[in-house]
Amino acid sequence: MKQVKNMSQVELAAYIQDSLQQEGIRVVLSGGSAVSFYSRNKYVSKDLDLINTNFARRRDIKSVMEKIGFRERGVISSTKIQIILQNFLTARFL
Repeated sequence: MKQVKNMSQVELAAYIQDSLQQEGIRVVLSGGSAVSFYSRNKYVSKDLDLINTNFARRRDIKSVMEKIGFRERGVISSTKIQIILQNFLTARFL
């Protein structure tokens, strides 16, 4: 497997989603990054917006993210990459 810092945005989204799903946390990609993927980068977004669709606890999400190398600093981020994961919203807030 590639190091996180060498992953494309698509690969990173899939890696995060897979990691969360292994722990029973379901997320759906939304926002600008979803548009980027759909438009084949005609619109460029530098973040990944993932919606927590099964109301997983924040601490459980944080635990998984920390296992794969991310740290929380107001937003969940990684010093290894330039993409910032801004929000994990639960579906009830949509």
